Amino acid sequence: MSDKWMQLVAREFNLSETAFLMKIPDVPANNEFSLRWVNPKVEVNCNPAQLYIEDTENE
Repeated sequence: MSDKWMQLVAREFNLSETAFLMKIPDVPANNEFSLRWVNPKVEVNCNPAQLYIEDTENE
């Protein structure tokens, strides 16, 4: 996903921020993800905010 595409999606959603779930690259068999928060103009730094996503498929 390009930065420009994420900003276009954020503009279409018309919200203050839109979150995109991104798989962390360059790690084989990696099940780790990060969130990128984007508004229609810039990426938003949301380091203090954390989200826990649990993989329930393997339970």
